[in-house]
Amino acid sequence: MNQLKKEKPGELAEGRGSSIAFGKALESIGTGGLFTLAGIRCLIRFTNEVPWEFRELASSTVTGGVGPVGTMFVDLLCIIVLGAIMLGNLLQGRRPLLWPLILWLIGVGFVLWHGIHATDAMRTGASWLGATALGLAAMHVSRNRRAVKWVVLGLAALLLPLSSKAFFQVVFEHPLTVSYYNENKSEILAQYGWQEGDLEARRFEGRLLRNDARAAFTVSNVFATVLIGLSGVAIGVFGACLSRWRSGGKVWPVCLSGAVVALGAGCLVLTQSRGGIGALVLGAIAAVMAVIVTRKFEKDYLARLVCLLPIGALPIVIWTSGWMSENGRLVLDPSLAVRGWHIESAGAIWVESPFVGVGPGLFQEAYMLKKNPASPENVTDPHNIVATWVSSMGIGGVAWALLLLWMVWRATALIEKKKDGIEPLIKEGAPRPSLVIPLGAM
Repeated sequence: MNQLKKEKPGELAEGRGSSIAFGKALESIGTGGLFTLAGIRCLIRFTNEVPWEFRELASSTVTGGVGPVGTMFVDLLCIIVLGAIMLGNLLQGRRPLLWPLILWLIGVGFVLWHGIHATDAMRTGASWLGATALGLAAMHVSRNRRAVKWVVLGLAALLLPLSSKAFFQVVFEHPLTVSYYNENKSEILAQYGWQEGDLEARRFEGRLLRNDARAAFTVSNVFATVLIGLSGVAIGVFGACLSRWRSGGKVWPVCLSGAVVALGAGCLVLTQSRGGIGALVLGAIAAVMAVIVTRKFEKDYLARLVCLLPIGALPIVIWTSGWMSENGRLVLDPSLAVRGWHIESAGAIWVESPFVGVGPGLFQEAYMLKKNPASPENVTDPHNIVATWVSSMGIGGVAWALLLLWMVWRATALIEKKKDGIEPLIKEGAPRPSLVIPLGAM
């Protein structure tokens, strides 16, 4: 009979040390993948549709997009990065974030269910899976200060190539596109089956002539959303550098981070996105109010609730604007009224299919049946991520909405409690790690 050898304490410690070392290496690789994939999703165009401002308008074939296969490959890499980071956490003795993981998996189940029944649903759903997986991975990385500092700096640095692309579009590319369009207007319109003066032709021309920065995105509002997130991280880095400088540190990090913040703000102006600029201003006001509340009451949850107020209040204002804008009477801003009608239609779609939704990427078909008669647009989504998820995936969308709120709640942590009392993290000269959380969802 073979006797089992008892492992010595030293061997156990050595094995445990090897597991921890491997876990750290795996987490580091995953963190690098997190930053790389976030950059890819921001800098590369995935769709094969010709955007309004691109010079490919002159091409006889559609060019420039990665395509469905490339897109799904990137999405798969995002899920692999999530697995690598979670495994690295486990090997180091850190438990996964259980409830966020459960909420994510619920949404995954609904995406796969719709994907089995419709190819288009699988394509759109896979993109959602990749984005949310990257966000969940970032949430796990945010617990490691040493790793997250580099990710925060890297994400802030993404403003440099994005801004370069935006300036190039506005100053050089757009004038060339407009010049080519004016010279070949009849031929271009004929490719789409239009004639000069047609309603669709006028809409196409109006969009094409608008000189707003969009980078690799087809809509300036989406680009503005990305800029807000990256600029927020850059502002956190600037605040940390400023705090260190006031404590006797070097001045050049303050100047460099301040220049990056200014670059992000300038690029945001180039998008001409009123919603994006307004959201940044509103976010800044909420952040200042949160700091005031923190200093006055020393309550972490109060400051975080203040930061959440715009998220809850804006959809209500938008929906109310649409609800009150009937019979040709517009309340507040016309753009808000139209978006209010989108949310109203999404609610009607969800009521008809509250458990499973209509499927990812299939909102447009249902929207044509439920749209407000006053709405002039035929949209592919309700311009609100929560409304999109809930109307598309039902309970799965609700789970992901809760996951997103959990992300934001973690990201709004301005202070943390320590044994010697409550101390703002900014005094440590490092940006709050959880600032990186929402950026994974890009």
